[in-house]
Amino acid sequence: MTLTTVSHVIENMASYAPDMIAYVPEAAWEVTLLTPVKLVRHGDYGPDDVEGYRYLLGAGDMCEVVDGLRAQLGKEPTPSQALRAVLYYAEYDASPDPEQLSEVIGP
Repeated sequence: MTLTTVSHVIENMASYAPDMIAYVPEAAWEVTLLTPVKLVRHGDYGPDDVEGYRYLLGAGDMCEVVDGLRAQLGKEPTPSQALRAVLYYAEYDASPDPEQLSEVIGP
């Protein structure tokens, strides 16, 4: 189990195994780059390990979302853009359509 921040996970995604799962504090109304993240390996944790946290997304899914965003933008997304794309995916179980992209990720 690893405790870090959303920013660290986004900036170092390739270093995490795809079967890692990200949880954020239940009390976090808004997930930001500074929000704490608890990373646990799928199948290697119990309910007590994530008590007080809620599921955000799997590391493999996060990586796919950011890779897709990078392809759509044709360049490396900023951490804020990557976070917005991840949060969109976590809420809608889909990446934003190209015509929605600027509305979802901002400038």
